Amino acid sequence: MGDLPLIQRAFPWMAFSLTIGLSFLLCYNIRRGNRWWAAATIWLASPVPILGVGVGMEQRNVLDMLNPAKQALSALFGDLLVLPVVVWLMAYAVKQSANTTFTVADRWRWMWCWAVGCAGGLLFHLYDAPHYTRLAVNSPSKYTHDYLAWPAIMAGLLFGFIVVLRSSTTRKLGFMALGAFAIFLALMTLDTIAPHWNAPLHVQYDWNTGKVIPYITDATSAAIPIQT
Repeated sequence: MGDLPLIQRAFPWMAFSLTIGLSFLLCYNIRRGNRWWAAATIWLASPVPILGVGVGMEQRNVLDMLNPAKQALSALFGDLLVLPVVVWLMAYAVKQSANTTFTVADRWRWMWCWAVGCAGGLLFHLYDAPHYTRLAVNSPSKYTHDYLAWPAIMAGLLFGFIVVLRSSTTRKLGFMALGAFAIFLALMTLDTIAPHWNAPLHVQYDWNTGKVIPYITDATSAAIPIQT
C-alpha cells in the first residue's frame, strides 16, 4: 500500500466517511416517515456520486454511463428506480403508523446497520476483484460504488426492514417493500447471468497519471483487459 498515490489510499476512507452521514440520513428519514427525502437519499448515495466521479475523474460521458448495454441493470434501474420505491414504501408505512419518533434504540440500530453495510461493501469489493483488472477494480467509480453507495444503502435497507417488519401496523407495506426489493435482486441475478455482452462496467483508471487506460479490443469489439 505504501507505493500507492496518496489520493488513491485516501479515497476509500473518504468514501467510508461519507457513508456515516448518508446512512444516518437514510435511516432517519425512513424512521420519521419522510418518504420523498428517503427516496432522494438513495440518489445521493448512489447515482449522484457515481455519475459525478465518472464524469469528473474518469472523463466518461453521462449518456454512456446510462446506457443499459454498458451498465449493470441493478445499478441503472435498481438504484435509479427500484430502491427509491423500496425506501419510499418503508417511510410511508412508518408514516401510516403514526409512530415516527427516532429513538435512542434507533440510533444504536443505525450504528449496527452501518457497520454491517461497511463490512458488506468491503466483502463485495473483494468478491468482485477477480472479475476486473487491477486498474478497473481500483477505479474511482468502483471505489465509490463499493465503499460509499453499497454501505450507505445496505445500512438503510437493513434498518428499514427491521423497523417495518417487526410491527403489525407496518408489516403489510413492509412486505410490499420486500417485494419491490426482490425486483432489485432479480436485476442483480440477471447481471450475473448476462454480464452485459462482455462490455466492461468500470474503466481502467491510473491514479498516478489521472488518466483512463483504454481496453484493447479485437475484431469482434469484445473488451480484452490489458494485463496490468
